Amino acid sequence: MFLAPTILGLLAVGSAVAPAATAAPSVDPFVPFVRAPEDDDPSRFAPLLLQLDPSLDDDLAVAKIAKLGVATVTLVLDWHRPEKGAASGRSFDDEAWSRIERAVERVSRPEQYAAMAANLAGDDPPQVAAAGLRLMGRIGASSQTDLLLELVDELELPRPSGSKNGELALTAFADIQLRDSELSAELGARATRIPEGWIAPLARVVALGESPRDLMLTLRGLEARVAEEPLLSVLGQVAPRFVGRVEEADLVPLRRRLLSADVSQMELATIALARLGDDGIVEQLIAFLTQSNTRVRSAAHFGLHELTGLPFGADSERWELWHAKSVAWWDEHGATLADDVRWLDSERAIELIIQIAPQKMHRAELLDALLQAFERDEEEVVDLAILCMRELRWSGTARRLVVELEHHSARSQGRAWRALRTLTGLDAGPEASAWRAALLL
Repeated sequence: MFLAPTILGLLAVGSAVAPAATAAPSVDPFVPFVRAPEDDDPSRFAPLLLQLDPSLDDDLAVAKIAKLGVATVTLVLDWHRPEKGAASGRSFDDEAWSRIERAVERVSRPEQYAAMAANLAGDDPPQVAAAGLRLMGRIGASSQTDLLLELVDELELPRPSGSKNGELALTAFADIQLRDSELSAELGARATRIPEGWIAPLARVVALGESPRDLMLTLRGLEARVAEEPLLSVLGQVAPRFVGRVEEADLVPLRRRLLSADVSQMELATIALARLGDDGIVEQLIAFLTQSNTRVRSAAHFGLHELTGLPFGADSERWELWHAKSVAWWDEHGATLADDVRWLDSERAIELIIQIAPQKMHRAELLDALLQAFERDEEEVVDLAILCMRELRWSGTARRLVVELEHHSARSQGRAWRALRTLTGLDAGPEASAWRAALLL
């Protein structure tokens, strides 16, 4: 049995975690149960088995199981084998396990249960392993990364797909990532221990976090284990969540892959960088339009269209002319753009915003400049800025506007809300959390 501790060892851990249980008044009917059994008498487990009775009110049963404390529940879980349940006249069906899981979540310091949950997940019968994996997801933390990786090995799960336990283990990783972003670094540090079939799925788990830096660093750590293509493919799939948010230093290694002799790698790198909104590759992609390799030309066309939305096809001359004009415009206006939108008189500010609308490079900076209009008094300038945001057609606009709902003045918040309604056709209200849910951000 995986990580199988002794009964007394489990009790010692449990007693240290929940001293309040042993110190409770003697009238508490559950206190006598919080001690190690001197023999294998199933009757000692009657208090918990009674709470698993399906005829008992569900919430009350969960509350009473939680009240039993760490030591008691730990002992009973060690008695999970079907033959022991039968010996006591009870069996742990799926409903009973569900109650135990929810009760464990209620006890104090639930993180202490991680080792116990891992112990269950490595055992039989199947519903016991499933309960342990679900518990790991609910109460585990990044500090239990080693335990989860050991479980993947113990349960002989070469990949998450194809088995219920594999899917539950992947869900456990994902649940932990959503509440503990340190999991990204822990996985990156253990790249050599991750089975090859788990690398791409766990890269997607890391992408559930909010830090593009964590994602890029973890992907670099995992690259040592597999060919780059699977990870580039994952990055291309999750990139829209991080558009405009990846640091320049993290983009440079990806840009080098554009020059790879491996066309497949070049294609995947182009997709990933374009979806990340990296317009630093535009000039290189335009040059690729004249290459003899049709796959290279097609990838370049895809990347340019993804970045700009412009309908120039594979016409390299039109792309070159557009690029030259865009660079010249930015060189003239970029350095002072945000201040100009904020402080120029309304007539000149409107003229400048009209010029911003057709621009397709530096769109993160263009959006930041347009947001300065939210601080102005003139509603016509604000309305024009919102329309210009729509014309930019930048995939990072909605996320940036949701941030405005949280961190700026009431007037700016109201205008961000108006902009979100205009751009999306939705109205999730003035709260950022509601918009994140509505837009799946």
